[in-house]
Amino acid sequence: MFPSFSFYNHLSNYIVYEVYICCLFSVISM
Repeated sequence: MFPSFSFYNHLSNYIVYEVYICCLFSVISM
């Protein structure tokens, strides 16, 4: 496994988490 693969994997997970939180707050606001 290359370190870059792990880095991108964590990055994608972080982005998915951020999008989920964004949607959650947007639903709460409505």
